[in-house]
Amino acid sequence: TETFVSRDPSLTKVYNDQELRYLVSQGPYQPILLQYPINQAFRLIHDTCHFNPIWYKEFPLIEYSIITDSIYCFCCRLFGSGPGTERLKNGWTSSGMKTWNKMKASQGAGKRGKIYVHIESEVHKSSLQRYLIFKERKNNVDYMLNKNLQQQEQQQIEQQKSNQQIIEMLIDCVRYLARQGLACRGQEDQDGNFYQLVHLLSRHNSVLEDWIKNINNRPYKITYMSKDSQNEFIQLLGDCVQHKNLCEIKEASYYSIMADSSIDSNRQDMLSIFIRFVNKNGEPEERFVSIKPLHLKTGDGIANHILEVLNELDLDLDKLIAQSYDCANNMSGEFNGVRAKINEKLRRDTKYIPCSSHRSNTVVKHASEASLDIFSFFGVLQSIYVFFTSSTKRLAVLDEKISSNLFALTPKPISIIRWNAKYQSIRAV
Repeated sequence: TETFVSRDPSLTKVYNDQELRYLVSQGPYQPILLQYPINQAFRLIHDTCHFNPIWYKEFPLIEYSIITDSIYCFCCRLFGSGPGTERLKNGWTSSGMKTWNKMKASQGAGKRGKIYVHIESEVHKSSLQRYLIFKERKNNVDYMLNKNLQQQEQQQIEQQKSNQQIIEMLIDCVRYLARQGLACRGQEDQDGNFYQLVHLLSRHNSVLEDWIKNINNRPYKITYMSKDSQNEFIQLLGDCVQHKNLCEIKEASYYSIMADSSIDSNRQDMLSIFIRFVNKNGEPEERFVSIKPLHLKTGDGIANHILEVLNELDLDLDKLIAQSYDCANNMSGEFNGVRAKINEKLRRDTKYIPCSSHRSNTVVKHASEASLDIFSFFGVLQSIYVFFTSSTKRLAVLDEKISSNLFALTPKPISIIRWNAKYQSIRAV
């Protein structure tokens, strides 16, 4: 189409013939989300509290709007004007329906769900008839005699195929950069890895080359190479990976959780959550499922954070059988730690497995600090590092001497983070 047409049903408007043909060719807008918004009021009464994507198969003509978290009727929205539709409710065409507990379930004695009532109504049947007639226009004599209309439609189909190829190539570029741990962009779009990688591929792909050259000839000069598009591609890939991970976890009979926090470059404490489970082949697996800012560092606050994440991911808490954290009091405390608070909220006991690596590190760390000789030893190591790195002249002399020995190592600073790994500093001397 010459102008952008949104498929989201909440953005419906009066469409011209070309726009209608485009929307009909695409079919009902039925996005599959990892998690649909939850109506807490319905959840409290243990009723259907969110949209269920299974309804797409049961009712092929319903649509879902991400913007309004509501469903609509595809044929009534597009063909709801005409004889027989005078009593059509706006909820199915413009405002949307979201009383999830009444969509399929009984609304009372002798009453059926709202979806059933609508699809059996005369107004829906009238809209459906107009939709089917419009859909079969390709077989009409007028359409067959209109060569220009056929050519326009063929060009549109070819353009859609070309656009699909472009999107697939752009997503592959983002996937490659993510796989290699490379940033998509720098300070400017044209200096970023993504932009340069796309132009490199265009030298060897005529479809991509034409796409880049014809930017000014397209409506709104769409390129799908902006920072917003890059972020959207990253989000789509992340959602895909997360969905696959969650499917594997949900297939397991049981799972355990592991969590730890660390301070990022913005000085914000971030809590990472991992799920450990046994796959269908009997092999243990670990999957990273969440990293979010941690606002409360108490045992109760972290426990609430973890359980909220598990609920958001729709993981069955009854399958949670074990926990593993570091040896900090707020995590492993017997009475007020995260492990105790989660057991309290689940109203049952789960197996607690302390992190052996963290425990060993803590033992070595405290044992080292108790010895004045060891404390002085690490102080000397840090002094050696500072002595050479504080002067470019001394560092150049050291590099010259080291370059003649294949096995020589440069001095390393003493780690000041929580995990005081000093092995590399000792090994260098």
